[in-house]
Amino acid sequence: MTLSYRVVGSGPPLLLIHGMGVTYSIWENLIPQLSPYYKLIMVELLGHGSSPAIPDNVPYYAINADELDAVRHELKIERWDVLGYSLGAWAAREYAGCYPERVNHLVILCPALLSRANSANLRNLIWLDHHVPQVCNWLLRGWRLHGLVRLLGFSGRDHPYAAVWTREISAHPAPVIKRLLYDLPGAGRAEFVLPPGPALFLWARQDAISARPRHPRPYDRLIPGDHSAPMLSAEAVAHEVLCFCI
Repeated sequence: MTLSYRVVGSGPPLLLIHGMGVTYSIWENLIPQLSPYYKLIMVELLGHGSSPAIPDNVPYYAINADELDAVRHELKIERWDVLGYSLGAWAAREYAGCYPERVNHLVILCPALLSRANSANLRNLIWLDHHVPQVCNWLLRGWRLHGLVRLLGFSGRDHPYAAVWTREISAHPAPVIKRLLYDLPGAGRAEFVLPPGPALFLWARQDAISARPRHPRPYDRLIPGDHSAPMLSAEAVAHEVLCFCI
């Protein structure tokens, strides 16, 4: 298998890992901020865009780690910086844990580290899907999905980008979206163990998904905005990434 990817810019390599159901468009506002300083490698995880389908009976985030390193090898990159966003943060964590010698700096942006309430809601959704799967398929389509995107991704706002996200997520079969959610370690509450090496967590102040730590650690930074930070807080994200990595 080979992940689909796009390369933009010049400089040291930076791998960008998207979140659930979205593709390269998530980075459109971040590209002009970072491409003068970085060669950006924007991948599509398994099951997304033009990448291969998700194999059965393997942990989603673990198999993506191997596929990400295959991209690195194909591009003849020795080491790179890695940025993982939302659910992609778990793929970034898995990759950095499996291949720490390949990671210079690890940036975790608005990670899908869920609050207790959101994790409980996810567990309930998983239970419901096991018993009445057609209900979950219904929830992940049309105005129901758009409402979830607005609520969780844009803090209830009906921003035009919410429609873009809804359209991209809707383009994926429901089993793909459910696989990403259901394979979250500990329903999004597992300990996020950091590998050796420099790491930075970027938490958006109004994020309705990420549960930031009550007591900030040396590697935590707060940025303005919500879970749509890559699109609507791109300048703040780029500032923190460049200060940390360059």
